[in-house]
Amino acid sequence: MVIIKTMKRGLFFIGIGFLALAFISGASEIAAQGVSRQLRMYMPIVEVWEVLSPETLEQFRNDGISIFASNWRTVEMFMLLPGWLLFGVPGIFLALVFRDRDAGPGADHEESIFLYDELAKRANEEGMSEDFHGDDVMPSSHVRTEPAGLDMADEHIEIDDDDYDDEAKTPSNNKAD
Repeated sequence: MVIIKTMKRGLFFIGIGFLALAFISGASEIAAQGVSRQLRMYMPIVEVWEVLSPETLEQFRNDGISIFASNWRTVEMFMLLPGWLLFGVPGIFLALVFRDRDAGPGADHEESIFLYDELAKRANEEGMSEDFHGDDVMPSSHVRTEPAGLDMADEHIEIDDDDYDDEAKTPSNNKAD
């Protein structure tokens, strides 16, 4: 199981690497369009490479023919695609398919999603059912009290006559420290 998880993580990082290459090749395509003064929808990766560094492209072609031999036509076919497409599509595929789905903000709170259901199930098992008509907010064992009226609240307010301004009918704020 550890080997599979490690392979998934490796393929995910390869996908992230492909996405980084897609962004770099997209930026290279923009630079190549600026240098060659051509504005097109997209440029194949071989044209971008030819505009930015023709010496390394020629070296790649010479080395590629000897390395890839019979598959060189396939390599040339892929080089007719834009770089952002060539690296972006497999990068998105690998990054999305092989991402770690257990990690994330929702995984930490997954247990709390079903907490109420679990507590209701336990309450039913312990004899508390939906037919129970008791007050779960204020159990019947508590003594009910009536709230105090306004007249009771007024008894506890003491007003010092020296601090009260008769003309403005408001307390004065001129106490000496």
